[in-house]
Amino acid sequence: MIDSHAGGLDAPAWVERWDRQQSRYVPNRDSTIRLMFDLVDDLEATPGQLVDLGCGPGTLLNRARQRWPHAQLAGIDLDPVLLRLARSTLGGTAQLIESDLRRANDVDLAPASVDTVVSMTALHWLSEEDLPQLSQWLAAVVRRGGVFVDYDTMELAPTVPRLKQAAHALRARLRDDALDEPDSESWDQWWNALRLEPALAAEFAERTRRFAFRQTANAGLSLESLRTALLEAGFAEVAPLSQVADRHLLVAVR
Repeated sequence: MIDSHAGGLDAPAWVERWDRQQSRYVPNRDSTIRLMFDLVDDLEATPGQLVDLGCGPGTLLNRARQRWPHAQLAGIDLDPVLLRLARSTLGGTAQLIESDLRRANDVDLAPASVDTVVSMTALHWLSEEDLPQLSQWLAAVVRRGGVFVDYDTMELAPTVPRLKQAAHALRARLRDDALDEPDSESWDQWWNALRLEPALAAEFAERTRRFAFRQTANAGLSLESLRTALLEAGFAEVAPLSQVADRHLLVAVR
């Protein structure tokens, strides 16, 4: 049985607020998730085992559980606060692995054991120097014919500087329009409110320690750098299949 109110923390309410907050930054978030899952089935990678990179509080895993109730699910994240919410709401329905994607080789998954890997608005925290190791690990654990589906902000190429600037402006405009809606909550507002939860004091202290490296922002991932890293690691096909401004749905077939 899932104890979603352990320690007086109403985890389901916080996860629901997370979903609403994230929808302000990802236009048509629910339909994008459905598209991600539809592509998995279309590419004949319906998961017996699915892994979510940067799973956060588990909202993508929860939707995957509803879509594929017999799949074995695993989520990987380093954030102790978000993992606490995920454990409280998912219980034993998914394996939650506390690990740093910058050192993906530390994650112990059997070679060629994974049908599908998904990720949503998580990998932009990485630097381009992290991509070769992550891509090589993905190529090792995803079976032949399996897929990796990632939706995230990915910079356009420097060869199209005016379009790159226009994409930044469009993404910002879409975000600001959504945040102007009644009862909207921003990323910072959600985190500042959650920080007041006494039950999460230890997790927030650990989060501050783990994420000290984020005080220096990276330059952002580019679409081409991730595509190149995946191809060089051994994926057979890699291409963006949907785009809004500089947010791309990138699909890789192993």
